Amino acid sequence: MFEREFSGLFYGLAAGMMLETVCPDSVCFYSVMLTLIGFTTGMLITYLMRNNLVTAMIFTFAFSLILNSLYCLFFFVFDGINITFVFYLKYYFLSAIYTTIFTPIFYLIVRVIVKKFN
Repeated sequence: MFEREFSGLFYGLAAGMMLETVCPDSVCFYSVMLTLIGFTTGMLITYLMRNNLVTAMIFTFAFSLILNSLYCLFFFVFDGINITFVFYLKYYFLSAIYTTIFTPIFYLIVRVIVKKFN
């Protein structure tokens, strides 16, 4: 959130490529999705929204939920694997909530580092 859109795009691509190395079942899914998320976040923060903790938590929850939902859709539903809504809530929705809970810690650490080096 402290970078512009193209930096966010490349950070998202790098993070997606690293995640692809440990998730062999997702062929380029994380690379594409995290690239889009990084670019979208950079665009929104640069031109539309303010960079603060509340925005970071909203983005974290929304993008985690979108990423988890699309992963569930592409790799479970479209493959014909039957999953229940309870399974989705138990694993994927809670994952988005847990990620959002820890966002303030990382946001504040990154903000201190960015202010120190700028």
